Amino acid sequence: YLVDDQGKVLDNISDYPRGGLLVLTGEGAPKKASTLIDVLADFPDIAKKVTGAICISNRRWDILIDHKLRLKLSEFDMKGSLESFSKLAQAHKLEDKEIVGIDLRFKDRVYFQLSPEALERKKKILEKNA
Repeated sequence: YLVDDQGKVLDNISDYPRGGLLVLTGEGAPKKASTLIDVLADFPDIAKKVTGAICISNRRWDILIDHKLRLKLSEFDMKGSLESFSKLAQAHKLEDKEIVGIDLRFKDRVYFQLSPEALERKKKILEKNA
C-alpha cells in the first residue's frame, strides 16, 4: 500500500510517483510512519540513504541504509540512536567497513554485526593466532 506522511493508506495511487519512496514493512508500520519520518527529517544525510524501514513488534524501527546496512533503533530514543550512528559514521567511515548491522538500542553500548565473509576471515585469523 502507498501511505502518506501521516500513515494514511492512499486509495488512488496512480497519480503518485514511484521512484524514491521509502518501503515500510511490519506490524503497525503505516500508523507509526509519521514519527519515523519526522525523526529522519532531523538527519537529512542519513534520511537520503534510507531505503527501507521495518516496524518491529509494533514498537520500534529498524532502518535499512543503502539496502545493505540495518540499524536497530531504540524504541524510546530514535533521535539518540540516529545521533549515535551519525557520530560513528563520521568518525569511522562505516561505509568502508564490512558491517551489515548496528544495534543502537542501548545508550551505553553499540553492537556491530559483520558480514558473513568478514566474520569468516576474522575466525580464520583467530584460529591461526591461537
